[in-house]
Amino acid sequence: MVFSAIPRSLVVYSSPDTLDRLRLDKEHRKIDQVLSKHQLPEYIIRRIHAATLIDVGVALREHDYELILFSCHGDNNGLYLEGVSSHAATSWVLLTNTLKDTAPNLSVVILNACYSASAQKTLHDAAPFVIAMDGSADDTAAIAFSQHFFDEFYRTPAVANAFRQASSALNQMCLYENIKPVLSRREPSGNSVVQACFDRRQDSIFVDLSEAEDSISKLPISRHLFHSLLTRKIRVHSWIFMVERERAVLPIGQFFGVFSWRNATDVVICHEVLQLKPDLEVDECMGWTRLMVIYNDLRSERYRLVAQPAAIENQGLLSRALDSLEICYSHTLLGSDVTPAAQKLTPLQYTVTLSTVHAQCDLAKQCLENSNLKRAVIALETAISSIHDLVNELTAAVTTTAQQKKGAQPKH
Repeated sequence: MVFSAIPRSLVVYSSPDTLDRLRLDKEHRKIDQVLSKHQLPEYIIRRIHAATLIDVGVALREHDYELILFSCHGDNNGLYLEGVSSHAATSWVLLTNTLKDTAPNLSVVILNACYSASAQKTLHDAAPFVIAMDGSADDTAAIAFSQHFFDEFYRTPAVANAFRQASSALNQMCLYENIKPVLSRREPSGNSVVQACFDRRQDSIFVDLSEAEDSISKLPISRHLFHSLLTRKIRVHSWIFMVERERAVLPIGQFFGVFSWRNATDVVICHEVLQLKPDLEVDECMGWTRLMVIYNDLRSERYRLVAQPAAIENQGLLSRALDSLEICYSHTLLGSDVTPAAQKLTPLQYTVTLSTVHAQCDLAKQCLENSNLKRAVIALETAISSIHDLVNELTAAVTTTAQQKKGAQPKH
């Protein structure tokens, strides 16, 4: 999954005729004000009214959302959404299963409903962050919480900070006695999980080191020092976690970690920790690291962060990505450090990548000139994928795990 550069939210409104009326029209207006204040397109916060559970599932299948907010009645057993002829009780288990089935990469669930705090443990099966209400929730206070949470979330999209600011606003408005929001976060269990903390405007990242334990135990530094290096480097590279990655290589001091993540607000997996081969030439290392840095930049091009990269309004993003790719070809792939290293260490893959990137750049340029944006996206992705292949081949050629370095047989 590719996340939007601006997080997308789904707001679910329900106030069945058989229950006391909620002023969802006022909440809708307050969110309109947030969209206008931050100059956001309306689709960034999609709202569905008089919603059934089926409506929720359909909406979540149509787009990837990072946040879903339910504004409706509730009790200790579940939410009350629209039914066929009256309100329909939706149990916490049924709601959780629906979210898991239709939005596997959801980051935040907000239950702006009375007595919903009892659902937090269950809902953590659907999302890392859950915000719910402990006890009853006054309608005016619930509207104020939604407004101030979204206002801060779309200023700096950190869930914990948005929650703090919204809670503070309730205090300043003398509404905190009328609503008690509670934030909880799913934390990975086990002794092999470390947490990289940022400032208040960015949520921390959990890194699961279970798969990498063997390679970490063979490092020539203490575990404590490695953890310190790891958390510091995670903070430095925080921008890279906006996009789903598989086996991304990131520097950790003198070492290199191999990481994967689908949703970095949940957990990042560290597969192994690599070391440079002792007989590696400096020029070879420089060529590899230069290519790796450029590749990580290409993987984070802005067209890859939007929901519909081939939409006409994103043509400028595609043109800039093509410019970056052409610079990579002429200055990096044909550069004085990458070329000799790749020709020596991975000559066949270097030839394939060089040819592929050149051809796909030409194709992407033609497609952009003809406004064939879908084909242009495919050409850009094909070129970046080929660079990924070269990075992988070079990584295998210049690094080794600590276990292999000590003479262990590689696994097949």
